[in-house]
Amino acid sequence: MLKTLIRFTFIPLFLGLLLSSCEECEDCDILFSGPFIRVDFRPVSFLQQSERALQQTDTLLLNRRNFREALLEEGLDTAGLGRVIDSLTAKRDTLRTESQALRGGRVFMRTFEAEGGRFVPFFQDTVINVFNIPLNMEADSSTFYFTFESILSQIQDTLTVRYSRNITSGFFRVNLLAQDALVSRHTFDSISVTGCRGSNCISNEVTIRSYF
Repeated sequence: MLKTLIRFTFIPLFLGLLLSSCEECEDCDILFSGPFIRVDFRPVSFLQQSERALQQTDTLLLNRRNFREALLEEGLDTAGLGRVIDSLTAKRDTLRTESQALRGGRVFMRTFEAEGGRFVPFFQDTVINVFNIPLNMEADSSTFYFTFESILSQIQDTLTVRYSRNITSGFFRVNLLAQDALVSRHTFDSISVTGCRGSNCISNEVTIRSYF
């Protein structure tokens, strides 16, 4: 008797509240919360290349300055050499700024696309080289294409993540979950996966550290 009373009293009341709340809002669609994968980019090759070029430029700049001093002592014209020194100084300062940024974790990402050429927005985390990248919940995998750029070079890398899709629901909300996420293919120099592990882990709890 009690179950019948609840069924015929509470359910119509709940539906009435649901309909009335939709009449008051402009957009009554169910709220979806999509999953993402956290990617921690480590530009090791860029940093090594930048610091090697910085060291070479410093050495060349020192040699040119010493040569100019020798010419000045002989009373010779150094105007052309001065322009070379100014150019080398500007190059050194640019390389020094980039090296400092790379040491601090800065990632210079030029382009980022999903499979099929469709651009996918990404959200930077609190750390400058960590990005929360939304997953495609219409498939069991997502493939991403990254282009990184420095002053001296450009690198393109690919990352494919596989996962199991699941749906949980709540009051006015449907949550899409990507569980058991793993990297099935990549072109980075190396990767490591940190964070949550096991069958109950969702993608939002996993961090993929990618070295290039």
